[in-house]
Amino acid sequence: MTEVRLISNRRQLLRSLGPETACVVDACYRNAIYSASPDRCIPAFLRSPAGRTLLRRISLKSEDFYCFGAGKASAEMLKALINEGLDPAGGIVSSVGSGKLGKVRLERCPHPLPDGDSVKHTLEIMDELSSLPRDSNILFLLSGGASSMLALPLDFIELEEKRRIIGLMLLSGANIGDINCVRRHLSKVKGGNLARIYYPRRVFTLAISDVPGNRPEDIGSGPTCPDPTTSADAISIMKRYGALGLIGRDKVGRLNSGRYETLKPGDELLSTTSYRIIADNRIAMRGVSRALESLGLQAVTDRKTIMSSSPREIRSFLGRARNAAGKHGAFVAGGEAAVAVRGEGYGGRCQHFALTAASMLEEGEFIVAIATDGKDGNTSSAGAATGPVEPAVAIKYLNEFNSGIYFERAGTNIVGPATGTNVSDIYIYLKTGVPNH
Repeated sequence: MTEVRLISNRRQLLRSLGPETACVVDACYRNAIYSASPDRCIPAFLRSPAGRTLLRRISLKSEDFYCFGAGKASAEMLKALINEGLDPAGGIVSSVGSGKLGKVRLERCPHPLPDGDSVKHTLEIMDELSSLPRDSNILFLLSGGASSMLALPLDFIELEEKRRIIGLMLLSGANIGDINCVRRHLSKVKGGNLARIYYPRRVFTLAISDVPGNRPEDIGSGPTCPDPTTSADAISIMKRYGALGLIGRDKVGRLNSGRYETLKPGDELLSTTSYRIIADNRIAMRGVSRALESLGLQAVTDRKTIMSSSPREIRSFLGRARNAAGKHGAFVAGGEAAVAVRGEGYGGRCQHFALTAASMLEEGEFIVAIATDGKDGNTSSAGAATGPVEPAVAIKYLNEFNSGIYFERAGTNIVGPATGTNVSDIYIYLKTGVPNH
């Protein structure tokens, strides 16, 4: 198993939070990442009935077994498969780094917006898929980040147009379902469209989910699964966020013509595809709960998914947390606290959530917010841990969208390595009786 390294600024957290609280933060971080790591989830899946069935199928003719994929966790997923003795005959995986694992090429692609490399390597994946024998077995490794790393706009949509639309939606605090609906309908490979290339070859998708609700069409924008949404839905969403004018009327008309629809449930082209989610946000939440309980804290899991950093939603979260945690306990939630950003700013949704919550905390209360991929927004942090913050101070940084600057100065930002997984965010409320130092 890959060791989850200590938070690299642990000494700062010790000074700022005190040793007991810093120990809790470290344990939560470790267990959130470890629980959802590919080198834990891949072996667990392969030992399951579904995994054993898959192994029987792809081992019939190993020379016809190939591996492709995209996303922040896809390279670590491939590494875990190889460590389990699988030996793909070839393939390409778009991820966070370049190189080679066995006979499979790794190609570095950006996130959250695609660039020329994304398009180049997507075309290479399509070319290689189409050249494989028609009786090939293909493992497709999918995780969060694939929406950007596997990208090929429709012929009449420029890459820069798509970047502007998605960039605007990201800064507007759009939820991931809306963003990925638009991504699918501006793409030649998302929304099941990759099946137009690989059919009738058998494709087995293994997915690590970074989206609330685990909707397959939203994980990496669903390149190998059917899409229940339509181009009309995407047009309506772009209009709602003021992005429709970025492509012009003629292109909106072409998009609305129905000629460029994604593949729908029941489409014959998807009949050779199977799909399995092997890790998600709930797995990370359970890992955090186990860590808290091992430290003597009662851990209660939130039934609601965090979707916003609005003060109203955070007050509601704190109300649920205080009722559940009591005098010495913890409350664990998951989700993606979207933020509508104005201007540049320096921060991420976890740090914005944490600072907003900190302005509402009382003595002895703490908030921990963790981005499970190890990178929160445009910062080098994976999130933050904090006790109460003077509301006037918090508001100053929040209004400037500079939560990252606040936590770096306070020394309670969480800094860790790229984690090799991506199952959205974890939010933890602690009532430990440990004073903030």
